Amino acid sequence: KLGIAGLGAFLFLRLFIGTPSALFGGAVYTFIGFHSAWFYWPQVSTSAWIPWLLWSVAGWHLYLKARWCLMIVLTAIMLILGGMPAVAAYGFYSAALLAALFPIVVKTPLKKSLKVFSVTFISIGIAFLIVAIPLLGFYEVLSSYIDLEGRRARQNLEISMNEWMLFIDPYFDGYPK
Repeated sequence: KLGIAGLGAFLFLRLFIGTPSALFGGAVYTFIGFHSAWFYWPQVSTSAWIPWLLWSVAGWHLYLKARWCLMIVLTAIMLILGGMPAVAAYGFYSAALLAALFPIVVKTPLKKSLKVFSVTFISIGIAFLIVAIPLLGFYEVLSSYIDLEGRRARQNLEISMNEWMLFIDPYFDGYPK
């Protein structure tokens, strides 16, 4: 995990800075406190792929070669399947910010930057389509063992009195689900 994280950070930084500085940055990302604290959990398995996604997005923006789009798809797949959806979301937020701000920083013409931006998000969308079927199978396996009905999103943000009581007493409705 740490090797994947450090190499990805090195490759990403190497696009912009010299080799010694990129090596140092890769080492720093490898041994950040987050990785030390969560090493045995899926958080690190997921965060290890964030610099790879950033590397592929930046490479696409810099060189406009189709292989970078393939790298975006592959690294996005690895990020999605890393095992921790919240950390994957942070990685995708970072990639979205990079894709949105990179053309502004390098002063890319609007038409070209819209194309580059669109292709970036289409590539990430393709990654989600590729993993959709395995994730649905995973959901089915989990639902046979765990009651997932309480994990549905709500249409509104209203919380009932019973739900407020659960903050005070987790056994209010009986044994927690």
